[in-house]
Amino acid sequence: MPRDREYDFLDLLQEHLPEILSSEAGFEGVRLRPPKSQQYDILLEGRVAGQRVRLLIEAKAQVNSAVIAEAGHLRDQVPLGKGHIFMLAAPRIGPKYQRLLREQGISYADLAGNVFLSGPGILVRIQGAGLAPHLRPPRRKNPFADKASLIVRVLLAGGRRSWGIRELAREAGVAVGWASDIVNVLGERYYVSRDEVGDVLLEDPVLILADWSHFYSYRKNRLVSFLAASKDSAAILDDLIVSLENLRLSNSYALSLLAAINQLFGYVRSEQIHLYVAAESFEQAVRALQSRLRLHRVAVGGNIHLMRPYYRNSVMFGAQSVENVQLVSDVQLYLDVQEFPVRGKEAAELLVKKRLGPSLGLSSDQQQRLLSA
Repeated sequence: MPRDREYDFLDLLQEHLPEILSSEAGFEGVRLRPPKSQQYDILLEGRVAGQRVRLLIEAKAQVNSAVIAEAGHLRDQVPLGKGHIFMLAAPRIGPKYQRLLREQGISYADLAGNVFLSGPGILVRIQGAGLAPHLRPPRRKNPFADKASLIVRVLLAGGRRSWGIRELAREAGVAVGWASDIVNVLGERYYVSRDEVGDVLLEDPVLILADWSHFYSYRKNRLVSFLAASKDSAAILDDLIVSLENLRLSNSYALSLLAAINQLFGYVRSEQIHLYVAAESFEQAVRALQSRLRLHRVAVGGNIHLMRPYYRNSVMFGAQSVENVQLVSDVQLYLDVQEFPVRGKEAAELLVKKRLGPSLGLSSDQQQRLLSA
């Protein structure tokens, strides 16, 4: 279990969990005991719902998909006698990971007061009020933020090759120190590892993409929608591309969502066109395309959707040309279609099996794990 000298989460959990369980979850007589096995970190005893309970607690600095999978395996390995419950504890467990833990029947608690306890004759679920400022860990860089995601995109584009930090920074267009900080965060999250000479290796692309899709949704982009004249979507797309080229924006757009899937594979038909336009050119494109193509701007509905990218700096990374139309990278396309309400899951499956899985060297089992995440 990694330990952070500046933020001793294990000591904080040992200090504050008894209080949280007493005040929030109705435990009585909670006492901290020395662990009787190296298979877990903290042992707490108390009474809840009239029963004597021993909590065998695995402590983590943070929770992600790999930690949850590891916790499920550990729970199955730890001998659980009568009144024993295995629990995962961390300073903060986000709502999505709380849901995943409940779905797997894994009890959890955090310093924000979120508690889920499941055992024979016991079911406790408490929604916490929030993490007190003095309990918060030091702020860390988010690897899925705009600039930081450039490092992740380079690693995924490179497949299983190794990268020196300077080479990685150069490819991503960021400073070496920044790249090193992000790689350290990626290592803490089990996404990457280092080889014998210190170069960076992509450890688990399935975990990266699963966690990234939990953080990101295409809804984070700003959409401006239009209703075009009654042409088919192919003709409308041709008009859009020609107009963008005439505006000298041929390198400032990228097609995404189902229109991009259709451009790649030809058989996920959709009349909806979603087109990223670079943030610095977005307002110009909205005005010019509306005028040139006589588009009717609408608040809801429509069949043309210009997207001002949430990933201002990185959305165009790895953009690809298919039949003279520029599309986002396969990674960005996967992230976009994940939560798209119309045939999004079908599109994601097609993309993973036909392109993303083979490019990352994923086995069929890994592909299925990614699609099920």
